[in-house]
Amino acid sequence: MNRTPFALLLALAGSTLSTAARAQDAGETETADAVTAGIEVDVPSRYVSRGVAASEGPTFQPSAWVGYVGFSALVFTSFDPLGQPEVGNAPTDLTAGLAYGAEFGPVSMEPSATAVTFPGLPENAPTLELGLEAAVALGPVSACASQSLDAVAFRGAYYAKVGACAEHTFGSGVAIEGDVGAGGGNLAFNEANFGVPAWGLDHVEANLAVTIPADSLYLRAHGTVSRLVHPDLVRAMPEPTVGFAGLAVGAEI
Repeated sequence: MNRTPFALLLALAGSTLSTAARAQDAGETETADAVTAGIEVDVPSRYVSRGVAASEGPTFQPSAWVGYVGFSALVFTSFDPLGQPEVGNAPTDLTAGLAYGAEFGPVSMEPSATAVTFPGLPENAPTLELGLEAAVALGPVSACASQSLDAVAFRGAYYAKVGACAEHTFGSGVAIEGDVGAGGGNLAFNEANFGVPAWGLDHVEANLAVTIPADSLYLRAHGTVSRLVHPDLVRAMPEPTVGFAGLAVGAEI
């Protein structure tokens, strides 16, 4: 397994696409056909995704996006100067993604495509991942699901996550959101990314984020706790339980 499994980078890029969409939704006076754009800088204490830590310490993750009538285009990059100084000033990954969000009554769906390159990690092959997120509103809580399929480097590697999610915006504009869920991959996914020829339920996790608006800026504090549950992964990975906290600063342009 490479030092930074690229599927973990893809997962974070996908979550940043969702963050871009939420930031667009946070605008108080925007109309449905308005062009939105924004930038964000996130500093998580560790790079964790899909139950596995891909860094030993904090990383630096700037991103920028633009949206229009449901479409969101994103550019995202991550730097790990402390954990991987050999890459110099090069980012460990550079991603570009396109997503489209639509609502059908209580159902929301967001298909996406994310292309990833690795300027600082040339041993990782560039790839393209196709994704789909969906949610069904069930009162204050929604049933949420996401899935992704690698289409190039590890063609056929598939990952899915299901769970419950909720969000609420207070009158002050402060928003809180969280989710709990479980995710797993097929044999191709786990063998390609963890070196384990197994399939099934990989991990369970919980996420929480609080976004505080400040004029045209916002602050987003977030955290994740994840636990591997597949016996083969628990034996293979050095940290079955991982977590991180992060702070992001963003602005609508």
